[in-house]
Amino acid sequence: MLHKRNYILSALFASFFILTFTHCKTQVQVEVEKQQSERRAREKADERQYKKEVKQHMKKQSKSTRKMMRKSRKKSNKAVGKTIGKNRNRTKCTGG
Repeated sequence: MLHKRNYILSALFASFFILTFTHCKTQVQVEVEKQQSERRAREKADERQYKKEVKQHMKKQSKSTRKMMRKSRKKSNKAVGKTIGKNRNRTKCTGG
C-alpha cells in the first residue's frame, strides 16, 4: 500500500515537473505573443471604426438611394446564383 502511494506521488510530481517546465516561455515567445495580441486588438478596433463609418454613410443617404442599392444587390446576387446554376447543369464535352 505504501509502495503504491509513493508511486502515485512520484507520478504526480513527474507530471507537475513536466508541465511546469514545458510551459515556460522564452522572452522572445512572450514578445511575439504580445505583438500578436496588440495587432489583433488594432485590427478589431479598425474593423469597428470601419463599420461605424459605413453606418454613418448609410444614414446620410436618402431612403430612395438605399432602396435602389438594395435592389441592385439583390439583382447581383440573383445573377450570380443563376450563373452557378447554369454551370452546375452543364455537361462536360471532350472533343474526340
